[in-house]
Amino acid sequence: MANKVVKSLMSNYEKAMKGVESVMGGTVLEYKAKTIYREGETKGWIKGKTEGMIETLAASIKALMENGQYNFDSAFNLIKAPTDKYNQIKELVLGATDLYF
Repeated sequence: MANKVVKSLMSNYEKAMKGVESVMGGTVLEYKAKTIYREGETKGWIKGKTEGMIETLAASIKALMENGQYNFDSAFNLIKAPTDKYNQIKELVLGATDLYF
């Protein structure tokens, strides 16, 4: 649409028309706000995926524990949950009080 407007308004001014077309034609500017937004969006996506993974692992451990054959640690090891997420998963499965007492 912008190209049509430029062509109709500047048909007699060839040099000006080429300059305007090159600017309007699409060099996408990268500015700080856009960069920050994209970084935040990426971090949010990663955080959401991580939280989803932790919730899924916690649900799996709960299901194993409800059967009565496994305690938290044995169920945690059985599903090979990442050890760096141990406390977060334990808090979801057993509740916060079990972590500190």
